[in-house]
Amino acid sequence: MTTRYDAIVVGSGHNCLTCACYLARADLKLLVLETYHSIAGVTAPSDR
Repeated sequence: MTTRYDAIVVGSGHNCLTCACYLARADLKLLVLETYHSIAGVTAPSDR
């Protein structure tokens, strides 16, 4: 199965999520990729 996206955002830090928000509001089909199990990048509490 192939899924097509209009945009792919790599990362889920503050700026990436802001970008994803604008793209979603523009009604684009969007994929957000994140390495870790939680979002928010360096703003998320972590014990990495």
